[in-house]
Amino acid sequence: MLLEHPPRSYWLQGIDDVKAFEPPFEGTPYPCLLWDTRGQRSLDDIQYLSRALIASNCRYGVCGGLECDRWHDGLDEAFLSQGLSNDEEESRFVLTTWHTDESPDDVAFFFVHNTNFDDHDFKQFVVVQLGTDWTTEQALSEALREHATAPDDDGDDDEEEDWSETLPNKRLKLAARVD
Repeated sequence: MLLEHPPRSYWLQGIDDVKAFEPPFEGTPYPCLLWDTRGQRSLDDIQYLSRALIASNCRYGVCGGLECDRWHDGLDEAFLSQGLSNDEEESRFVLTTWHTDESPDDVAFFFVHNTNFDDHDFKQFVVVQLGTDWTTEQALSEALREHATAPDDDGDDDEEEDWSETLPNKRLKLAARVD
């Protein structure tokens, strides 16, 4: 565990091999910040880890680091490849974002403050860092600690500020393109 700040806890897994990923919370839905420190992962690696994350009930994938757009696409494809009915897709929907050229601090801020959605009020959060890079691990860890423990602007950290209205609704945009 990286940090416990009740009612939330934050976990960090640093792995070099995607097959070393261990599902963190025994089926409890959770958001994941996936940070690739080296890029150039094979399509098989992206598919393997993306499927493992979705199968373990990852419900929000925040992708940062190198080639983060590939991880974003991998998570989307892993979700869609489950062959769920429309009702199941809606009830188990997975949101994904990618943060090209954004700092660990900016991505950690987004991860801490913007991953609860609809009826989801996540209590357990996991960071998966792909590749050993102590500088990145330290930057992510420090940023998560700072943002997870910072009080709201009003000095009261009882309620999270809702930033969801500032984010584009990608599903609506995609639907509009189809019409």
